[in-house]
Amino acid sequence: APWRDWMIALGLAYDLPPTTVTFFPDPTTRLQRELRVLGDDLGRSQAIPAARFLTALAARMPYIDGGETLQAVARLMGYTPPPRCSIALSHALRALHDDSVLRLQWLGDSENALALAPDLLHPIKAVTTVTITGR
Repeated sequence: APWRDWMIALGLAYDLPPTTVTFFPDPTTRLQRELRVLGDDLGRSQAIPAARFLTALAARMPYIDGGETLQAVARLMGYTPPPRCSIALSHALRALHDDSVLRLQWLGDSENALALAPDLLHPIKAVTTVTITGR
């Protein structure tokens, strides 16, 4: 399908070898590209409040959590997103953290923690600050 090719070209998904599921929405590649600009705008090697990071990211990627395009589509569908990051964005943030491109931190007593989608195998469940460490 042409939309699949478009998503893969933008770095928003990739094809898997033929299995039951052959297409996986994954914005990791695209998010990593956008970090170059976000690092220039927000700073590198310094803790950025998670909400500020997500707002800046959504301005550059309007089809992700908090972005104008996603919000418009959600309104049209009558959908209210849950109060946490989507599975796809949570996966991307964790992957970039694991690759040391980002550092996700959580201060346990913070009221402003950004909840990530559940992942039983990953230790990071919520984020209060994001540090852009990679280039």
